[in-house]
Amino acid sequence: MVVDTQASRDIQITEKIAELLYLQAPVSNSAILVVALLYYFILHDYLPAGLHFIWPVLMLFAAGIHLLLWYLNKYTPDRYSAAQ
Repeated sequence: MVVDTQASRDIQITEKIAELLYLQAPVSNSAILVVALLYYFILHDYLPAGLHFIWPVLMLFAAGIHLLLWYLNKYTPDRYSAAQ
């Protein structure tokens, strides 16, 4: 009986952690987008053309994927959830 209670508590904690992470996703990814754009425009004149372009593009791509996953999880959580 104690094992079941502990297991259910662990599941609740894991679900709460995931919920909190998904709540903060839009703000944190928006910050990533702003930093990547600032990086590009501020260091534009100081770095070689290819180097100053690759990092912001990768950051924008990663933030876009995170936002897509957040959006899919928010509006269709049952479809994209792990099997229980």
